[in-house]
Amino acid sequence: MKKTLTFCFISLLTVSLSFSQVVINEIMYNPYYETTPGDPNTYDTNDDGEWIEFFNAGQSAVDMSNWAFTDGIEFTFPSGTSLEAGKYLIVARSTERFKADNGFDPDLIWTSGALSNSGEMLKVSDASGATVDEVEYDDRGDWGNNSSGTPPTAAGPSSDGLGPSLELKDFALDNALAASWGIVTGKKGTPGAVNGNFSGTPWTSTGGGGTGGGGTGGGGTTTGPVRTVAAGSWNGNNAPMINSLDDAPADTNYWQYFGWGVGAGYNGEGQDKLPGHYEVQGSAGPDTSYANISYVTDVKSEGTGSMKVDFAVQGSESWGGYAKIQHMHPDTAKGFYDFSKYDTISFQYHIPEPVKDTKNFSAVKIRFNLMDFKEVANPDYERDGSGAEHPLGEFFYGFTPGRLSHEQGTSDWVTIDIPLKNTNDGNYETSLTNGFNKTGWTGTGDEANGVLDTKYIKGFNIEFSGDWGQASPSGNSDRSTIATGTVYIDNITLKGRKTTPFVYFNGKASPADMGSPFGWGAGSASTLEVVQGAGTSSETNALKWTMGGDGWGATGAGWNINPYHDMSYEWMKDSVQFMYKTAKYSGNNIRLQYEAGSGKLVKEVDITADDKWHTVKIALKDFVYGDNTTSGFDTTQVKVFQFIAQGSGYEGETMLITDAWTGTPSFDFVSPAIAQNVDAIPGIGSYTNAVVWDDVVGEFGEVYDVYGSRDPFTGNIRHQNWDVIALGVSEGVQEAYHDLTVPLSDRPADWYYAVVVTDAAGNRSLPAVMTSPVSNIARGIPTISLTAPAGFKADGDISEWKSSGIIPLFMGVSTNSFGTPKVINTVDNDDDASVNVYLAADSGRLYVAADITDDDFNIEAGNWWEQDAFELFMGLYDQRGAKHATAQRGSEPDYKFVFLGDTAFVEFTSPSLGLSHRSYVDYANSGVNGSPNAVIEFSIHLDSLAAMNDDSVFVPTEGMRIAFEPTWHDRDAGSWQGNVAMSKLNNDNAYQTPSVWSHTYVGRKDGDILSTEEDIVASSFALERNYPNPFNPTTTIEYSLGLAGPTKLMIYDVLGRELVKLVDEFRPAGTHKVVWNASSMPSGVYFYRLESSNFVRTQKMILMK
Repeated sequence: MKKTLTFCFISLLTVSLSFSQVVINEIMYNPYYETTPGDPNTYDTNDDGEWIEFFNAGQSAVDMSNWAFTDGIEFTFPSGTSLEAGKYLIVARSTERFKADNGFDPDLIWTSGALSNSGEMLKVSDASGATVDEVEYDDRGDWGNNSSGTPPTAAGPSSDGLGPSLELKDFALDNALAASWGIVTGKKGTPGAVNGNFSGTPWTSTGGGGTGGGGTGGGGTTTGPVRTVAAGSWNGNNAPMINSLDDAPADTNYWQYFGWGVGAGYNGEGQDKLPGHYEVQGSAGPDTSYANISYVTDVKSEGTGSMKVDFAVQGSESWGGYAKIQHMHPDTAKGFYDFSKYDTISFQYHIPEPVKDTKNFSAVKIRFNLMDFKEVANPDYERDGSGAEHPLGEFFYGFTPGRLSHEQGTSDWVTIDIPLKNTNDGNYETSLTNGFNKTGWTGTGDEANGVLDTKYIKGFNIEFSGDWGQASPSGNSDRSTIATGTVYIDNITLKGRKTTPFVYFNGKASPADMGSPFGWGAGSASTLEVVQGAGTSSETNALKWTMGGDGWGATGAGWNINPYHDMSYEWMKDSVQFMYKTAKYSGNNIRLQYEAGSGKLVKEVDITADDKWHTVKIALKDFVYGDNTTSGFDTTQVKVFQFIAQGSGYEGETMLITDAWTGTPSFDFVSPAIAQNVDAIPGIGSYTNAVVWDDVVGEFGEVYDVYGSRDPFTGNIRHQNWDVIALGVSEGVQEAYHDLTVPLSDRPADWYYAVVVTDAAGNRSLPAVMTSPVSNIARGIPTISLTAPAGFKADGDISEWKSSGIIPLFMGVSTNSFGTPKVINTVDNDDDASVNVYLAADSGRLYVAADITDDDFNIEAGNWWEQDAFELFMGLYDQRGAKHATAQRGSEPDYKFVFLGDTAFVEFTSPSLGLSHRSYVDYANSGVNGSPNAVIEFSIHLDSLAAMNDDSVFVPTEGMRIAFEPTWHDRDAGSWQGNVAMSKLNNDNAYQTPSVWSHTYVGRKDGDILSTEEDIVASSFALERNYPNPFNPTTTIEYSLGLAGPTKLMIYDVLGRELVKLVDEFRPAGTHKVVWNASSMPSGVYFYRLESSNFVRTQKMILMK
């Protein structure tokens, strides 16, 4: 089996593996026939008896239409060829010969050619030309015993013209390797059945059980094997090279340039600084301390070369002296080397000539040192050394054994292996066994944690250190003590690949990389929520999994992992485990599911419902393909882990889950410090506040949640009236934006903000809160009217909505009621597609109208979402705090209404229901194919809507905030073009999560805060500058009226000609805004003029296309 392998070392290892689940499983390439029946000494071969067997070890059928052999025989699989999961398919050279040998017909006959008797490449590609599987077999060596030239016997079987076929021993194995194949003595193969030498796990479907057998026609009925570890195996290097030192690096500053401080070299009176790619102590002389680098090819341990260092060390300090070369990560601000997946760092050195020591003290040592920047608040540094505040971070020494003296040279290369851990025992002579020692003169104070954090290595250095203060009889050094020498260094590498544990829930919380859990189900979605004290002890927590609807035969909940987990090494070695407890479970079983790349791997678990804790532990390699996938699982990019209930009857049942992880992790239960300097900056004219803060010092991988409130923060951070502004903001971003809205009209609004830190282990900090509010103008948006349109009738005429004074929400290409238009795919302009959405609710009904502008109304056969259709998502409850991650039922129900031609239906219920014909529904759609525009009107009894799924009946109350999201699907010229939506967060995923929906309010209030057009009265007249300016093609003009009265707002060109009349009507006192769309106008200077009562004012604007 061909695998794709990518391997590199920068700061991470990447291994990408891809496998097909349809595999070449058996090859009969040189069959044996007795010419005299019963006499094995008379035999011949016959190519007509050749055949190749395929097996589908996945969990769903594979369409093999137009697959083809691109190496070996000539054959293209006919259209319609399909291989079911757990089945075999046989392609033979001759129907007659195959049936005579095996008693049944093959599935397919190849076109031409014969299999080579001495071995060849067999390659199969899919319809796109991508290689599915390839095997290069041979007739010698491990591909079966060498041919002896005699008929098969128990003592000397062979696959080369002596009867047996080549059979794959296990689908878990790589079939490109000879060791994965074998033969069975005295047999002519096992076509359509389990291989005679099979030694793996029998194939089963994820539904429990499964049968093998033929492909589209023949074959047996025996149970086949499953490819249990096809998702990945570790083929990476267990000793990745940091730097081979074969030649000079392309980056001329790979070895850091020093031109500052002690790196200046000798700084005595009258002496110039000595900048260079090495560092020495400041008191050293200009010619007596250095480390000069060159690269050679004639002296090396392996590879093509090594690094030569000519060094000198002067003992100008009481403790001695040093010269060192140093490498720092090229990303000075954010970059780290991650050594955490390995347990040892290694290099080699060779000293061909003795080190010359003027005092003969044998005191020079080689140190390999690491710089850990995890606890450094600002990891920036200057690569030339100028102005660095923390040039070394936490500095850890690693010593080589012995001392380099005038008596010592190394005829051979010396390999130094230092464990990647710290002992801090003060014994620098034990580095090779105990690891690194932290110095006492760097990284001290609050920033130091004393631990070598190998995930955050900023750099390393190689130091030639003279400790003459210890080596000399007097215990002191002097300036005349100098050691010089030449050392060759090769192969700086990591060794000892470690398994990395991955934590999903540690008994307290989920780590930051798991994000917020998701859930799904028919009608109602599963949920995962943390329950304090519900773990295996009263001090620990558990996840409560509330199972969703069973209409699909499955419901699940889990996590989208970000960043993805690289489990390529762990997949073959580790297990996943969790604990569960439930008093009742009505389903068949549960399924654990990992998702990565385009593949999904699953494993079923039987559940014991006795209200006791049970531990489940499963080897990762035992997961198999499922959920309609057969290939494509990339173990380097694991993106989803979830629990799935299977069967029926479990809706609403609960299961507690805790201690879910892989490997053997250690845990951090210490809450992080709070964020600092939380503040908010009002955006002038933007209806937006920018919330800013300083990240917590000493944390890495943490995320920040931002909350807002109209009132000062008190009590628990999850208070229902606290708005969620942003969740999971990555470290380093330090800002989040809050779009401000109020019902109906623009008005000032005060906001308080709080920031909560979640560290990499999932621990949450106390909130860091603003004690004083920030004030800004909030955008007024149309709301749900508490009064139904007078005389409502679903007839495609919205005049009753307008006469009732109900203000619509607008969404188009140029703008929308929230100021930021959202178009998915392609919609040309507002004439192509735009919608005014009217909403109302009273004690009995919900009312909806959509006045649709569409230049070509079109509905044809096909998927409803590819037609001209109106989609409306609504959460009928007071939405405060975090929006739902998935659609919910019960007291906070979410709905999706779809209006398509004469049909209306509702989803997120169990089951989805058509509405058009219901007695409690009024519905009309005036759209006519081939004609422009349409009006949709709809109403439904609220109690009937709730009864569909036993939801709470919606009682519209002034001040409620309602999550909603309208979407118009636009079809032109016979095909879907795009969607117009309301929320800027809606990336065509509103059907998946209410978290991306927009919102509006019920009536004139937001909670108990009144916001009406009448309570915002300007004290004077004004015509503001348009914004943006220059603009293209839309701009907003804002004006204020001190008195109500007839008002005109007109656009003129530079010649004074009136072009557009934007306003010409009686307008009340207050602040007003108008959006001008100049898409039909040429670039240039324009004037806008306001006339009202005794006030006249003109402003200039520029259209720039």
